[in-house]
Amino acid sequence: MRTNKKVGDPFYMSPLWRKVRAQIIERDHYTCQVCKGIFSGRDLQVDHLVPRKVAPNLAYAWTNLRTLCRSCHTRAPTSMGRGANYKERPFINSSGYPVGSDWDDN
Repeated sequence: MRTNKKVGDPFYMSPLWRKVRAQIIERDHYTCQVCKGIFSGRDLQVDHLVPRKVAPNLAYAWTNLRTLCRSCHTRAPTSMGRGANYKERPFINSSGYPVGSDWDDN
């Protein structure tokens, strides 16, 4: 049985993270930025493009966050090598949004 390492992590329980998480999901229109599926908020996760361990200063930066469904988040690449054959993470444009997303103004 797999356990969620994030359960009990004070970062994910903080009021600031909960607020930013809701803002990112709203920004992305409740849409997974990989598979483009539309989900309810509880079925979505907010992914750090650059992991918190690597760049703690980007933990709340909108330019470092994207909305993913649970399935895509599970398969997303990480510094631990998970999802090695998965789609590359998007480049961020000068406006701070993933290139090719609905928010990309280029």
